[in-house]
Amino acid sequence: MREMFDFQWKFLIIVAVIVPITWLVLFGITVSFGILGYAYSIIILSEVLFWIGIFIPILILLFPIAVYFDLKKIRRTDTEWNPNSLLYIIPSILGLFIPFLIQIIGLIYLYNRRRFTIGTDV
Repeated sequence: MREMFDFQWKFLIIVAVIVPITWLVLFGITVSFGILGYAYSIIILSEVLFWIGIFIPILILLFPIAVYFDLKKIRRTDTEWNPNSLLYIIPSILGLFIPFLIQIIGLIYLYNRRRFTIGTDV
């Protein structure tokens, strides 16, 4: 069980924040190319959107789990930040049903994590 804490859960949180936003930007670019009439670009970008889109639900489902285990890892270290799990876990679970809530919670969490754990091995 200890090796679950040693996994770098923060990277999964970062990916869960960035990938849906990237997908949305690529979708906007694809629609723009469609309006401008670039058919070949639409084919390539739509394929990229498809493959990225497959992983988004998986990342969204794993996000609350990653936050939970990362919080456990932070509590085991000697940092001045003692985060309240409920402030991050409950909104993360609600983010499964509310679009882009996970990205907002993830950005707040990563900002606080960086601010309080800078210079540590976490």
